Parts: sequence; structure tokens; C-alpha cells
Amino acid sequence: MTRRRVSVLAVLLGALLLGACASPGTTLTPVNGVGDFTQEGADWLLHVPTGIAKLRLVLPPQGRVRLRLYYAPGRPFERLEGVQVVDNATGSSFGEGHPAVSHDGRQRVSVTSGAEPLDLMLQLVDYYR
Repeated sequence: MTRRRVSVLAVLLGALLLGACASPGTTLTPVNGVGDFTQEGADWLLHVPTGIAKLRLVLPPQGRVRLRLYYAPGRPFERLEGVQVVDNATGSSFGEGHPAVSHDGRQRVSVTSGAEPLDLMLQLVDYYR
């Protein structure tokens, strides 16, 4: 098996295991730029070596996820330029204005669903990329 196939399988296995650790029905699927990700308590740590990541996040009703972004161990994002959001259910693009998504301007992005589940595509961009 090639190294690339092993890497893809590791990411897919990680996504399955991470979904199992989070609340039922929560999934995080890297699309681009995410080196790997792990769960630490209620937070998901995303290794984003290039400073730009794209991922799909599905939350069940009343779900909550906090993402923490870092370039390398011990080196978190210092300033988040933006979070672009596309609602996969409606196809609507929200840029910074999706009501379920908030961030601290640095390394933390929180997503909270209400009575309905969420299926979002997030693009996270670090200011210093």
C-alpha cells in the first residue's frame, strides 16, 4: 500500500473514531489543508500547517463543537482572518455571518446547532498564512 493511501486511510479512520467520541451524529470531515485532528475533552484540535483549512462539519440538533487551530504542536494560530461558511442543506454562503458559528479572532471557532441539525462547509483562514 502506498504512503498516500495509508495517510488517506488514517484520516478516514480518525474521522470515524472522532465522530464516535463526540456527541452521536457529529462528524468532521477534512476537505483540504487539515494535516490531522484529535479530540481533547470537548475541543477538537486541527493541525493546519498552511494556515488555510476547509472541512465539513455535521452536527445533530442541540450539538456543540469547539475547534482549536494550530500550525504545529505548541504553535496555535495567532490571529484568525476569517471563517467562511456554506450551509450545505441550503447552498447559502454566509461568510462571517452564520448565526451558528462564532470565533475568538485567534484560534478558537465554536459551532452550535439549535433545534435542527447543521451540515456546514467551513473554510478557516489564518491572518499570517
